Amino acid sequence: MPDADIDDYMTKWRDLVGGFILAFGDIELITIRLWRNHVGENPIPHQFKERTGRVLSALRRAGDQHAAVIIALEEALRIADKRNIVAHHPMQVQVFQHSKTGEVLFEQAISSETTDDYIDDAELTELRTQAEDLVSRLYIAVGYIDPRDRGEPRVR
Repeated sequence: MPDADIDDYMTKWRDLVGGFILAFGDIELITIRLWRNHVGENPIPHQFKERTGRVLSALRRAGDQHAAVIIALEEALRIADKRNIVAHHPMQVQVFQHSKTGEVLFEQAISSETTDDYIDDAELTELRTQAEDLVSRLYIAVGYIDPRDRGEPRVR
């Protein structure tokens, strides 16, 4: 594989990892804002699952007007373990070479020895898409983005 192809592949991988982590960071920020608005206790739990679980409990007690936020946060909880794997485990590269043609294939992935999870670029692409979608849906549902404009935050 020529160096330019390797560089392009590494750039793609960095973009996937970075995009996923940044989107999940936005989800974390939203849960902190929701904590302040709906739970209000101090200190705010540092652990995402604990904080989000308690926010969900408060939102469920508050009524049906929070259904969209509840659904999105439940989805965020489902991908939180994947976020931890991406954030806390090193990327691995497997190199395969075709025995007849000599063609080389690189496969990058993140794996966890404790859970046997294996996240390749196809799954990471899906995770990034899910996280970015959740961020948009959460911002719309909590009122930081006008649903007619899925881009620019409103000034309050």
